[in-house]
Amino acid sequence: MKHIVFILGNYYPNPSANGKCIDNVINELKKSYHISILSLEQSDKSKLKLNGVNLYFYEKPELNNIFKKILFRMNFIFNKSSINQSLTKNQLHMIREINEQAKIDSLIPISLPFENIVSSIEFQKNNPKCEVIPYIFDPFSDNSVLHRLKVIKKLRMKVHKYIEANALENVENLILMKHLENTNIHNIARKNNKVIHFVEHPLLTENELKSYDVTTDVTTDVTTDVTTLIYAGAFYKKIRNPKYLLNVLTELTKRTNIKINFFSFGDCEKIIGKFAKNNPKHIIQHGKVNKEVLEKEYSKASILISVGNTITNQTPSKVIEYISMLKPIIHFVKNIDDPIIPLLENYPYSLCIYENNKDLNTNLMKIEEFIENMTSTKVIKSDIYSAYYEAVPSYTANIIKDIIE
Repeated sequence: MKHIVFILGNYYPNPSANGKCIDNVINELKKSYHISILSLEQSDKSKLKLNGVNLYFYEKPELNNIFKKILFRMNFIFNKSSINQSLTKNQLHMIREINEQAKIDSLIPISLPFENIVSSIEFQKNNPKCEVIPYIFDPFSDNSVLHRLKVIKKLRMKVHKYIEANALENVENLILMKHLENTNIHNIARKNNKVIHFVEHPLLTENELKSYDVTTDVTTDVTTDVTTLIYAGAFYKKIRNPKYLLNVLTELTKRTNIKINFFSFGDCEKIIGKFAKNNPKHIIQHGKVNKEVLEKEYSKASILISVGNTITNQTPSKVIEYISMLKPIIHFVKNIDDPIIPLLENYPYSLCIYENNKDLNTNLMKIEEFIENMTSTKVIKSDIYSAYYEAVPSYTANIIKDIIE
């Protein structure tokens, strides 16, 4: 049985969005392969095996005092690249340890962080029979958030493109999210005749895709006659700011009986807190919660809220996760080229609200009408699978099988 090692950031016990995606793919692959996961060490690393999969952890350089924090920031500013060399070194050390225990046939580094790919390629130099298959969710050289400042992104662009090209030099196949088409990593791969496999976030699973009747379950909470909305995920001031959403919801609470629960994190929590303090009955801030709590809240919610990015080369995985629940979705659009717009065209219970529409009243009326006019037609699971087949975990798993075999 071939040994596949996935390398990613946060996985256990608190998986990142990418970690949730990879978990679904692994569940398809573990029937046929020996699977190991190398992920970032969190507070709890007591489990060495989870659902038949071996768990290993690499350490992130500690910033446990002010001196180390200052040194880290100085290094970040003055280094030639945004690659964390200490992190790459720690990863490489653990990859070698895993290989000593059981020979690695394939490494599948998940990016971001891009260090996962760098350490995998470094290992391959002395282990040429080990195939590296980069699985890339987010851009690196042209990432608008990762490099923190536009000037740093610009100054390091040439170096980062070189790092990307070097990382792909001995790679034959790579898996890219569809929104990465025409980004730097895609252009480099295409120029060098690499085999590129485009996929969607693998979140459309049988377990999550439930039969759902919009009339009976969506419109209101029977006991309180309140329509409950939910937002779960990250907000970032630069690319996914919640201010417009919060202004709309504040006005909406004056016109219809709704409440919205925010299970969010990022650098916008103070903004949400301010609106929640001014409207505590209708806007509730919970912060980040664990998966079990969130799943219970999803089941109670009437409508799911999504917010797009100002940039177009990163697509939040949240929308596919929302679609798998077969509940109505209201998506707030910040960029008219938002890749979520065409993604939702095949989903019958969705509404896109464009933030560039200066007529707030028009958007409010659209939302009110959407809430009120839920039809009795059921969403058919087979239709959703057909429309979003690239988001079914087995689709990506089969690509990996074809590459390995």
